[in-house]
Amino acid sequence: EMKQLKAEIEDLKSKRDHEMAQAKIDRLHTELENSKVLAERKVVVIEREMNEAKGSMNAEIEKLRKEVVTAKESCDTFKTVIERDQTEKQDNQKKIDRLEKENEWLKSKSSKKSKQNVYEEYVMTLEGQLSSLKEDNENLSRIIETKNRMITELQ
Repeated sequence: EMKQLKAEIEDLKSKRDHEMAQAKIDRLHTELENSKVLAERKVVVIEREMNEAKGSMNAEIEKLRKEVVTAKESCDTFKTVIERDQTEKQDNQKKIDRLEKENEWLKSKSSKKSKQNVYEEYVMTLEGQLSSLKEDNENLSRIIETKNRMITELQ
């Protein structure tokens, strides 16, 4: 009878140990499921944040692309203006050269006193035009230098 009682006690202990182990397994399984759900939620949040960051980054990239295009257009505009200014400067230099030759010719041809006064007035007029054109060329040179610096900075 003692052996039977011991066997029943052992059987009850074994059942109790099995039930405790099963309860522990069930609790661990529940914790695992809860952790899995939390991990899935975190993945969703991280994916959403990554998509938002991608959107912001793409918007910033597009903004920078537009700024680059605008800067290139500005450079092209400045180059066109500089070319026009250089052409105008060359034209002015040709006028200066022509007026200087005319001035020299008039000075050499003014021999008579009455003609000399007329020629001197004409020479003074030409010298005024010459001075004005030289001043215009100097201004154009400064403008060209400034625009070249601006292009260099934009590039």
